[in-house]
Amino acid sequence: MLVFVICIYFSKYGSMKLGADDDEPEFPSGSWFCMLFACGLGVGLFFYGVGEPVLHYTSINRYSADRFMRDNELAQSAMTVTIFHWGLHGWVVYTLIGMALAFISFRKGLPMTMKSCFYPMVGDRIYGWMGNLIDILSLITTVFGVCTSLGIGTVQLNSGLREIVPSLEKTLTVQVVIIWVVMGIATFSVLSGVGSGIRRISEICFGVGMFLLIMIFMMDDPWF
Repeated sequence: MLVFVICIYFSKYGSMKLGADDDEPEFPSGSWFCMLFACGLGVGLFFYGVGEPVLHYTSINRYSADRFMRDNELAQSAMTVTIFHWGLHGWVVYTLIGMALAFISFRKGLPMTMKSCFYPMVGDRIYGWMGNLIDILSLITTVFGVCTSLGIGTVQLNSGLREIVPSLEKTLTVQVVIIWVVMGIATFSVLSGVGSGIRRISEICFGVGMFLLIMIFMMDDPWF
């Protein structure tokens, strides 16, 4: 998939607009990047960015099973696997779906649903049971993905708040409250529209995340 996307980028189709020929971008590139990052990989990357390399480094796997692998080589292998999961190979899935939906919707005038991506293969049958099945499966898998991000984000928030407020226990009740607060903010951002809610919250989240990242590098003894 990565090779396919690279070939598309350098082909004659790389300069084609995913919209009408006279359309202009609705938001600056920086705002688009913040929205894609926050909505696509934000929670997972901040959670697994630390958790995954530690897991590969400390758990039993094919790298740690090698008795002749030195400690620094094991650490490098853990980082290599993590970068493979969260680097270009992770983003290429979003890129393919984005290209397919944008092309079929803005250039061909079809509904912006997953079933429309299958129109070149099955034609008008996307408007029958086949198309409905595709949309249902897409919706279910999307819900699973969102629930996973919400779940790990809730646990992470609960753990972080406990470090700040030691009296705050890591309990199901606290996590349910966090879920309701997060859902309330997400609902407000959606109702406010992409330009006002999702865009501004994504920019704030990305800015705060980068601030924390810089602080970790600059502060002494980053125990957290």
